[in-house]
Amino acid sequence: LAILVFSSLIANSQNEMKSFRFYVSPSIHIGFFSPDEINEYIENATSSLSLTSGNKEMMINFNGSLGFGFRFFNLAELQTVTEYSIAPKSFLVSNGENMSFTFSKFTAGLMANIMIPLSTNERRTSAIIGGGILYHNMSFEEYQAAKVAPRIQAGLSLNNNKFNPQILISYDMAKADDNGFELDYSGVRIGVHLNF
Repeated sequence: LAILVFSSLIANSQNEMKSFRFYVSPSIHIGFFSPDEINEYIENATSSLSLTSGNKEMMINFNGSLGFGFRFFNLAELQTVTEYSIAPKSFLVSNGENMSFTFSKFTAGLMANIMIPLSTNERRTSAIIGGGILYHNMSFEEYQAAKVAPRIQAGLSLNNNKFNPQILISYDMAKADDNGFELDYSGVRIGVHLNF
């Protein structure tokens, strides 16, 4: 399907295509997820404590990455992914030491995007539809597990010919287990790529 769409865009846009481009792409994202077994672990670990503040469930993670992009004619691109994600959780405890937990993930892989022009002005604005296969290495407390899984994404690419921010929403399917304990980083992410 991707090849057919790409071929069609090339056939209809011969006069407007731009040359190959290489860029460096730092990005930041915020993610929303619900790691059930980890939340149950936290609930059990804090059940006997009197907490003065804090929600016991992990729901938000933060992601930073640095990658490289290879764009062809402002119609398609490949993006490398090297990313670190962290979901910290801290509690204030009455008459005791504060507690904290961290669920982290390292991700590496390759994404492919199709860019659908939304303007005829040198293709300055495009919709993005893409996906890829990524390696995820997740850790929480004494548990660690790895998984190769897909990511899908969609968004908007602005000012394609110069400094090029991309606003993206994506979904990760990153779930693995360590001796029966499930590490689940699956969820929705919203963020921006800053392509230079």
